[in-house]
Amino acid sequence: MKRKYRWAYLGVAGCIIIVNVLFIFIKAKSKNSLYEKYEWAEEFYGEKLYLEIDHKSTSEEELIGKQIAKQIEIVLSYMGNSEDTKEVGELKYFYWFNQGSEKPVSQKSKVTHLTTIITKSTGHVWLSYTVTRYGREGEIINHTGDGPVLLYIEKINNEWVVVDKDEPA
Repeated sequence: MKRKYRWAYLGVAGCIIIVNVLFIFIKAKSKNSLYEKYEWAEEFYGEKLYLEIDHKSTSEEELIGKQIAKQIEIVLSYMGNSEDTKEVGELKYFYWFNQGSEKPVSQKSKVTHLTTIITKSTGHVWLSYTVTRYGREGEIINHTGDGPVLLYIEKINNEWVVVDKDEPA
């Protein structure tokens, strides 16, 4: 009788070990290229929040995220006077004059939507961007490399608005 139970316990223990090994393997394999590309940022955002970067957006979420990415592209490309800017809320961070550099003569920028997560009337938009701004002599006066940026959004008056941002320094 004791031998039957011993084999049963060994069988259960073996199953638990196999399930744990499979779980670890699946978790390691689930890291997509975005997760791996920006893995260095996990320490900044924390594991729980950073795991969102693997989220597969619904078509509605993707549309919202891409609209916000387009707004950032517009702000990044603005090289006029700060007095003539339009109010863009928390996106004002992306204006060149908030980077502490001299006024650029030209610039190149790219914004990439990574994922969007919506929960009722709030959400997160993950994107990455690069911007290089050039001075009169063609020298680089400001550059921001490719890295994940987390935008916190809320639905206010039936419109999605960026209310805060988080970005590794």
